[in-house]
Amino acid sequence: MVELTKMERQALDAITKDAFYEDGLDSAIWADVYLDTVKGFYGIDSKTVRGVLGSLVKKGIINGIIDDKDRFGRSNGAISFTKHGKEIMKELGY
Repeated sequence: MVELTKMERQALDAITKDAFYEDGLDSAIWADVYLDTVKGFYGIDSKTVRGVLGSLVKKGIINGIIDDKDRFGRSNGAISFTKHGKEIMKELGY
């Protein structure tokens, strides 16, 4: 299994606590809502979380965040697990 930092584990755990985690490991969650979720559970600010997510992308655990903006300037980005990420999450007991 790939080595994960404490914050990476917290970020992954927060995905499973997100309001849009409706389809288990096949869920795609809204990035802007997720940032609120991880801050609420772990107190990690959005700038730090974005860095942690970047690390998880590099490790092949989550798909890159598509950070488009809608016409109101809100993020349209989504986060989802890669096949490798789903395997890791299962190893972690999710």
